[in-house]
Amino acid sequence: MNATPKYLIEFPDFRDMPTLPDFLEDISWNNDSCPSFRDSVSGCILFVEYFNPADREYPESSRFEVITAEGNSTLSTDNLRDALAFILAAPRAN
Repeated sequence: MNATPKYLIEFPDFRDMPTLPDFLEDISWNNDSCPSFRDSVSGCILFVEYFNPADREYPESSRFEVITAEGNSTLSTDNLRDALAFILAAPRAN
């Protein structure tokens, strides 16, 4: 039996999640504007916005945002491959 993903518990109306790699842990929290996932190696957090910009808290924002563990470097993009490459290139978290 498969458990309901955390992001669907926190964001029950979120139905357009792209397939994400297994190394990303679902850390979604309903006080954020969208689901989020953490890479335990780099500490980066990937925020996945709604596919339809009109459904986003900020419609002009990109679909994917990555924040590094230090919080001083980010990437905003509509391309999941770019977001994942940014995470994989990030230094290991301390």
